[in-house]
Amino acid sequence: MEENNANEQMIQQYYEQYQQLANYMKQLEKAIIRIENSILGLKELEKANGDEEILAPIADGIFLEAKLVSNKNLKVNIGNNSVVEKSIPETIIMLEEQKKEIHTSLLDAESKIMQIEQMFKE
Repeated sequence: MEENNANEQMIQQYYEQYQQLANYMKQLEKAIIRIENSILGLKELEKANGDEEILAPIADGIFLEAKLVSNKNLKVNIGNNSVVEKSIPETIIMLEEQKKEIHTSLLDAESKIMQIEQMFKE
């Protein structure tokens, strides 16, 4: 009887871990999509000649009509309430690096999920 309870608890723990990893992977996939969309937006901004009207994001799904003054440099938050100036190509490189890091985390989570699945196949 105790052995059945221990097995059920172990199965429950693995199931919860599996669910957490699956949710984590969804979050990582969404982050990659956001980065890819940001890169596409930056590439479009790079094509602008500097005096177009644009929709500037204020919050998620909220935009303000604005006049573009310059598209040469961006103000980029690098953490710790620090903002630096970067060119569009520099910012794209930074985003690509972030995307690679997230992809590595995604592969790691995927590997852990496969390990859990393998345990239940045996």
